[in-house]
Amino acid sequence: MGDELAVFRGIPLQVTPKISICQPTLDEIRAYGEEKYFSLVRAICATPADRKVEIWDAMHVYWEKVDEYDLFLMTFKAIAERDASILFGDLDLTSFTPMLDPARNMVVLKNKDGAVIDRAAYVLMTGHLRAVHGFKKNEDVGFDDMTREVMVEDDRDEIRKQAAMPYKSFLKSLILAAVNCPEFKYRWDDVWTLPIGVFMDCIAQVQKHKSFCFTLQGVYSGCVDAKKVSKKDMSWIPS
Repeated sequence: MGDELAVFRGIPLQVTPKISICQPTLDEIRAYGEEKYFSLVRAICATPADRKVEIWDAMHVYWEKVDEYDLFLMTFKAIAERDASILFGDLDLTSFTPMLDPARNMVVLKNKDGAVIDRAAYVLMTGHLRAVHGFKKNEDVGFDDMTREVMVEDDRDEIRKQAAMPYKSFLKSLILAAVNCPEFKYRWDDVWTLPIGVFMDCIAQVQKHKSFCFTLQGVYSGCVDAKKVSKKDMSWIPS
């Protein structure tokens, strides 16, 4: 993920000499539109397991047959048509076109300014975005074709269900919980200045600290056997 301390500071990640990814604050996400923002991030980070239904309907193959970088190349045009300036600044995504890099025998994306997205840049970019937002990479696999068919239809049902429901803010509940938690040092009026990655790290740290305190209380009260608690759970410092 590059320089972790720089990322934690909110400094843009330099993916390539001509491509960097910004880390917006909570208030910038609010102004941009929370639903629109997370839709953009998830579109960039989508794996074939996230696109089971689309892959089956378009190609009539199961998602495990599709390489995640190839999926990114196939869906990049739709990503480029969005307003992605909140992440990529003034980088012109619309002028990226796929072309063969003969030296590596690999299809890459290149724009009019010479910026290139290859497999390595894609891995760095998506890994960074997942880490910053606390997303887990979806790597679902099916036991057999019958299982895969059920998984595709389950996802289809979930897509229909989500489409019929109004968008529910992901950040509101986290912010509300955080500012009412004594371990969190920001208030309702200044939490908005935090970069999204810093905020998500703070949420994880508050949870870790609370878990540590409850574990310690259990050990001291005799309700928890200290020998069965891992060293990781006996520390509130991130590992």
